[in-house]
Amino acid sequence: MAAATVTENALNDIHHYRIHPEYLPFIGKDYEKYRILIVGESHYINQSAHSSKVTLKDFDLWWDEPCPKVSMGSEGWFNTRQVVENYKSGDKGGKYGIFTNTIKSFSKAVLGEEIHRITLDKKQLIDCFAFMNFFQMPALYSKMKYWNSLVKSAKLLGDTSLAYEVWNKSAAASSEVLNKVIDIIKPRLVVFVSVSAGKAYKDINAAKPAVGTDIVYTSHPSSPFSWNKPLKSLDFKTGKQVFEESLERTFK
Repeated sequence: MAAATVTENALNDIHHYRIHPEYLPFIGKDYEKYRILIVGESHYINQSAHSSKVTLKDFDLWWDEPCPKVSMGSEGWFNTRQVVENYKSGDKGGKYGIFTNTIKSFSKAVLGEEIHRITLDKKQLIDCFAFMNFFQMPALYSKMKYWNSLVKSAKLLGDTSLAYEVWNKSAAASSEVLNKVIDIIKPRLVVFVSVSAGKAYKDINAAKPAVGTDIVYTSHPSSPFSWNKPLKSLDFKTGKQVFEESLERTFK
């Protein structure tokens, strides 16, 4: 049986992916050559900050069974593989800075080629990576940070403690899923491109990754403020610097 088939079967066997197959990680066709896993923060549902048709209560059974009300009207919004394929196809409807800036840094640090303009051809370099979001449950509002979306919904429900409850459950369950993915696809380098997701992963003392895997924590490539400006949390380096240094260290 081909290695790719074995990997796919193992991923499909993870309990969470049997319930929510739309969250299966993207594994690029050239992943095995570099074995870099990029971990973002979260997807979000198709709900604006001015609408609250879906609340935290609709996620009560999220970790145990499909949640049709959550998915209704958000088809494709939190399908990890579809989001990446949309980017590869040249879709202009979404903001894909997370992929474009990742590719630019990879090309510079590993391939030795500066990319000044991202063409459709260059977008295919995303196939050198695996990608998934850390939180395996979507944020409740479009383009809102995961924690902020929990707080907003909890306040509307009149119970702010619910935000902490959902955060703790989601962080623990998501960490378990991520560790299983790491064990299956065995990356050389895992890069968290979300400060909050990286902190959540570290705070719950997640199991050590497979031998030979380095984990790096940096900022989000879509944010010019954190990606291109030095941050105290990154020892006064930019997110871009931290990422490129990790690539150079891994592939020197």
